[in-house]
Amino acid sequence: MEYIPPFRAWYDNLGQWKAAVMGVLLVLAAVAVFSLSCYTSQAAVTCDEAGFWELARMLIYALTANQATYLIAVKPRSE
Repeated sequence: MEYIPPFRAWYDNLGQWKAAVMGVLLVLAAVAVFSLSCYTSQAAVTCDEAGFWELARMLIYALTANQATYLIAVKPRSE
């Protein structure tokens, strides 16, 4: 959100809730990917327990990368 100009002012006002908002958005995206894999022909992961755990692993990687990128690239500039 910090990188998208129309959302920047709204995102800046979140203060300490920034990480939580990005985390929730990533979780919602993961739920959408799994749901689409189960109910449409657009399969990003398999619609079974193995696919769920694979997506959970990718979600953890995405959360880690998102927070690390924010701390390295964005936070130093805003201080």
